[in-house]
Amino acid sequence: MRRKCFAATLLLSGLLVLSCGCGNSSDTSDSASETASTAIDTAAEQSTEDYDVEDTTEFQVIIRGERLIPFDGQEVTLAPVIYDAAGKKVEDTTGYAFQWSVYSDSDDDYQDIEGANEDTYSFQADPGTVGYAITVTDPRGAEDTAYFTPYDKNGYFLSLIEDSEYISYDGEDTTIHVTLYDGDGRLIEDTSDYSFQWYNISGDDGSYTKIDGATESDLTFQPDQKMLEDGDYVGCLTTNTSTGNTDTVTFSGEDKSTYYEVEVDGEKAIDLNGENVTVEALAYDADGNQLTDEDIQYQWYAWSDEESDYQAMEGETQASLTFAASEENLKDYQVIVTNGDESATGYGYYTPMDQTDDQAVIEDTVDAILTIDDTHITLRDEKYIVAARTAYDALTPEQQKLVPDYLLDTLTDAEERYEALKTE
Repeated sequence: MRRKCFAATLLLSGLLVLSCGCGNSSDTSDSASETASTAIDTAAEQSTEDYDVEDTTEFQVIIRGERLIPFDGQEVTLAPVIYDAAGKKVEDTTGYAFQWSVYSDSDDDYQDIEGANEDTYSFQADPGTVGYAITVTDPRGAEDTAYFTPYDKNGYFLSLIEDSEYISYDGEDTTIHVTLYDGDGRLIEDTSDYSFQWYNISGDDGSYTKIDGATESDLTFQPDQKMLEDGDYVGCLTTNTSTGNTDTVTFSGEDKSTYYEVEVDGEKAIDLNGENVTVEALAYDADGNQLTDEDIQYQWYAWSDEESDYQAMEGETQASLTFAASEENLKDYQVIVTNGDESATGYGYYTPMDQTDDQAVIEDTVDAILTIDDTHITLRDEKYIVAARTAYDALTPEQQKLVPDYLLDTLTDAEERYEALKTE
């Protein structure tokens, strides 16, 4: 389910509550006096920045570990992991200098911690916990900084609308439901400590209107053409009445009558031997029903560098596309599937690659690992972790060597933390 930022500022019980539909807000602030939801986004952004091995620095520093922790006085030890510009782990840190710093609300910046010059740093996780950073200097004087911003696991929850995002805008009743998960990704079945309030949200200016009586986890409403044309949607503010933590989630259903899902079935890594390669477009409606050639029409396109756009391939109007396995045909392909009056449309894409081009072959594995947000691992991440491991294991030993250490570490660290959660 797509989640939009609930950008409205909600005036509730005389308190201003800022929420972005991605986490919780609470009385305990993180290092930048932001809500836990913002901390999640911040940590993820910092993690992504750390993965940029093409940075101008000559190495990269990452602080691994779970950012969602109980602020209950436990001791947490941080340690940087250093990777060179090729993404390989630096095992020998002789000659490297370390400086830990802590976020200061008053200075709105990180301040060096006197004497904190080792490659590890420990702190007590309590309600006053803030963000930490480490600056690493290599023997040549190059520097890089990594950040660790924890947020409180106590009272944390996540609200999701997991119904199909494709609905009919025909004015008939549609029911959607808010599902709650705790910080480990476990379903919260007893919601007696939670309150719900639904809102109508304007697609024009983001203003919101409370829906009277809509105070259950379910909402039944009547999406119509005006709602679709105006881009209006609905949102739910969920509050943990015991802790005051909140989370918001929005729902802006896509029009199921205009939507097709298209997959292109075929080998991506091909042998450039000049023989024919055939791929096939498989189309489904919003309910997951596979469409037949009697229902739809096809048009294949090939990318043109000269035109910087896809160009229609003459005569390629069937579900399948056949081309010669040659260097010149290693390009991006697109297929557009429509119904008779073109009111419903779907897009499929296919990019073949030379099976001897190991760098190209590992791209899918890299992409699969990068879907894992290792700043916060939950039981709900199983599909991403399994998909990444499957993609990595499918590579040859030589191809596996091309996967940067920082990515492989991301995968193995996520697997270990996921397995630990399963045994709790």
